[in-house]
Amino acid sequence: MRVAIRVPCAVSSDTTGRDGRFGNTITLWEIREAPWRVYVEMLWCWRCRDVMPMLDEQEWEAVQTAHRTARENVKEYRRATGTPLPSVPDSVRAAYYEPVLAEYEALTGFRETNPNAIWHHRIALYGPPCGECGKPLRTDKAKLCAACGWHRPVA
Repeated sequence: MRVAIRVPCAVSSDTTGRDGRFGNTITLWEIREAPWRVYVEMLWCWRCRDVMPMLDEQEWEAVQTAHRTARENVKEYRRATGTPLPSVPDSVRAAYYEPVLAEYEALTGFRETNPNAIWHHRIALYGPPCGECGKPLRTDKAKLCAACGWHRPVA
């Protein structure tokens, strides 16, 4: 069973939890200053190598819808201009993908700059937390923690 750590978006950058294990701490200042903020699950992202706000399935669907629209807009731009994908200017891509980044920021409070990074900020992609270090296993089927080498008991 996954134990979700739900914290306000304004979280401490400290990644050592109150019990000395992996996790985020919340300061009283953050609770007073951001009680209205959306709560989000913070997990270790193996690709970013940092604790990142992760999307649940409902949030993921909203971001994915914005991503589909952006992708279709880029395809339409390419059809209209006859431009191959590698030649689409970065400024055009940035303009089309800005709604994806804005949706992610609205849901998590974190300003991502790379729309492709959002693809792996989805809770469903990760396994349960490691029994030793607390970082999520890379997949639901993982038997070994890549961070500390802990072996998951066979059920």
